[in-house]
Amino acid sequence: MIKGKAGQIFVSLFDFLWLKEGFMADLRPALERIEAVIRPFIEDMHLELVDIEIAGLNYLRIRIGRPGGNIGLDEIADFSRKIEELLDMSDIIQEKYILEVSSPGIDRPLKKKEDFIRFAGKVIRVVTREKINNTHNFLGVLRGMKDENVLIEENGVVTEIAFGSVKKANIDVDGNMGKKAEEGVQNEQ
Repeated sequence: MIKGKAGQIFVSLFDFLWLKEGFMADLRPALERIEAVIRPFIEDMHLELVDIEIAGLNYLRIRIGRPGGNIGLDEIADFSRKIEELLDMSDIIQEKYILEVSSPGIDRPLKKKEDFIRFAGKVIRVVTREKINNTHNFLGVLRGMKDENVLIEENGVVTEIAFGSVKKANIDVDGNMGKKAEEGVQNEQ
């Protein structure tokens, strides 16, 4: 904590993330504040904010992408400097931190409902918060969304997973299942 003028107490982003018991607190308010600062710049650059993640007490990871294209390393470095400048000017984070800005990579995380629609036909890995059909782990072809449910097909069986139950989802890059999935998508067309 940092004491300001007139006895005001400013809590750094990373200070308020810890509860008395040492567990991570709900990160959503902090992530929403960071997003509010950087989103306008990212959208002005015709990019998309893929993910914001706080790892540990002083590590901030931001993934940005270009819809329908790739981002080069020089561009990432430029965007990183600008994002760091925006965050520093905002005074959201008042202690030293490590900023990592990167592209989503080939194992892109799926975070928003739109991601589950956009990447339909791709092989994905999903980890759920609670067990569904006696498992937390799913690997299969993403079939999009139905109402508030993510549809994933494994071995010809489609499982509906409530969007709120998805703890983590990524595009699968192992390739083992990818070839089978592409064949299945081609056969449907």
